[in-house]
Amino acid sequence: MHELATAVHPALRALLDAAGDAPILDIAAARAARRMAAVQRGGPAAPVRDVVDVVEAPVRLRMYEPYERVAAAPLVVIHGGGWVWGGIDEVDPLARALAIATGRLTASVGYRLAPEHPFPAALDDVTAAIAWLREHATQRDSAADVALLGLSAGGNLATAVSARLPETVAAQVLVYPMLDPSLSSESAHRYALAAPLSRARATWFWDQYAPGPVRGDPAAAPALTPDVAGLPPTRVVLAEVDVLRDEGLAYAERLRAAAVPVSTRVWPGMVHGFLAMAGLVPGTCAAAVADIADWLAEPARSGTATP
Repeated sequence: MHELATAVHPALRALLDAAGDAPILDIAAARAARRMAAVQRGGPAAPVRDVVDVVEAPVRLRMYEPYERVAAAPLVVIHGGGWVWGGIDEVDPLARALAIATGRLTASVGYRLAPEHPFPAALDDVTAAIAWLREHATQRDSAADVALLGLSAGGNLATAVSARLPETVAAQVLVYPMLDPSLSSESAHRYALAAPLSRARATWFWDQYAPGPVRGDPAAAPALTPDVAGLPPTRVVLAEVDVLRDEGLAYAERLRAAAVPVSTRVWPGMVHGFLAMAGLVPGTCAAAVADIADWLAEPARSGTATP
């Protein structure tokens, strides 16, 4: 573990001491602990023009309107948490930062959680949220296509939704996505004991979301998709010290081989979940958000807001 600790950013080394392999005996308590940790790590909530919790949508949506809208296509943020915990509140600081940096109407989706609601509940919820957003929240804009940003399990949902809605999703940002239930990559073994996401915990998450034969469905496990041609332009954002790093790189290579425009960035010294840890590594988080915003602003992925 000494070698691992020296590879991690000093502000994140305390996270390595977490009991990442401890069994989850009480999911409600684990969810509460996750919410508390997210508040401690998430950093300040930057002001935006307006924040609205949408009650008429089919699933929970929180909308962030930046002070200056420069792109017509909205950004949809899909939280992580292994499909078991996490939510809109946990990613609130990040969603605000993304709205400001991208100049896009930003929507954060609260989907149903496993194991109470296993696959395909979360995927169905995100699909329904995007359909509602496209119909209701973009009527005054010149473009109704959306860009997706998915974190961890949310990255899984983002690419699964992109496959479902190829004519709706204009771009996807996959941030340390959970794609391959085999967890057989080099990084999965090298960082198997690394908190905040150990290999054993990642396996447990898969067991809650997609147990048994359903795990073989490519919509549940996008790494199993036989043909990835036709997916939207993709940015893959990864942490160096992460069980999921190499499966993200492998998926990017599959997209590239299928002629999907794709680029990757691995952030050195970072651990799983770092993008929502602005309270611990503010400089890196700000740089990563700016990097994502720059990629989304390229002409193929951005519209100009109508006056």
